[in-house]
Amino acid sequence: MLHVTLIASLALTLSLTGCSSEPGPGRPILKNSGAARDKLPGLRSTQIRNATNNTQPAGDDGSDEVVQGPVDTSADDAAIAALISDCGFPDGKLPEPSATVFQKSMRSLPVSISGKKSIANYTAVVRATVDVSASMSGAKQNINIGLESFSSNVAGFIPLGTTGRADAEKQVQANNSKSESTGPTDDERSALLDQAGPWKDIYCTLSQTKTLTTQKNGNTKTVSFDPPIPGAIWAKASSSRFKTEIGTGKTFANVTATVTNSSDGALPAGTKVTGTVTVTPISGNVSQLNLATDTAYAIRFDFGSRTADLGLTLSQSFYVNSTEKDLKAIVIETGVADLPKLVIASGL
Repeated sequence: MLHVTLIASLALTLSLTGCSSEPGPGRPILKNSGAARDKLPGLRSTQIRNATNNTQPAGDDGSDEVVQGPVDTSADDAAIAALISDCGFPDGKLPEPSATVFQKSMRSLPVSISGKKSIANYTAVVRATVDVSASMSGAKQNINIGLESFSSNVAGFIPLGTTGRADAEKQVQANNSKSESTGPTDDERSALLDQAGPWKDIYCTLSQTKTLTTQKNGNTKTVSFDPPIPGAIWAKASSSRFKTEIGTGKTFANVTATVTNSSDGALPAGTKVTGTVTVTPISGNVSQLNLATDTAYAIRFDFGSRTADLGLTLSQSFYVNSTEKDLKAIVIETGVADLPKLVIASGL
């Protein structure tokens, strides 16, 4: 199943939510900053403070202390603006939820496929085109695979024109897909940021995917993930933010994938699968493209034999130029025998 979960822009929606804080005499305190809450509703004071200053939670028991009356919130607002800027919005402001923050069309390098029709052997060269658009509240993606060239012959030398072409087209069209990903609620996001576990303090470098709806080969299915899984990286984050949040890697273990709706007989509603998702830093070189980048991470999905059925790939490697803050390429291990690997980039 060819599914490229390009939801990089959701990283901000799924992680940057909050209120404000500032260290006070003796220990950090939470202030009544309406402006800060408007910018990042739901994010706890300890989360913003730890992300910017690495200070300890307020209160001896980790609770937030509320200061009554007028207070100076300038430090709170500055800390939040700095975090938002570090996550790719240099003006320190988040766009409207419905505003498009990521839109890109990318193509794969040519891939050869082959097959047999009666006595004819055919070979075709195909390419995948991936179109993605996303706002702060959701993302949509289309994958279309088409033939660029076709040849058919008998015994390797007698040409047979278009014999087998329809079969080749059917073979690749079966892998075309549409998908839509959504993340958790604001409260769920805030809890994930605050609690012990792989999502703790990941504000924007990784997207959180709670539900994934895929249309492919005439079937539609929706899968929910508990806890949410990382779907992609956010290319506009600074290189220092990546190092702070991901470090040497993250492991999301014991994830339960539940099929909540399905017209696919191979994966009926109610199916539950447990798996693991890992995120690791990798070399930024893509030899097939003669490309070198300074920031690269691989996301690997392992739900056993059901991985592709769930609408996931085996792995996706993202290559980013942090100076340009641009996603340059994606290398996908698809889990599909006909097209096991896709190298996707702009300008191909």
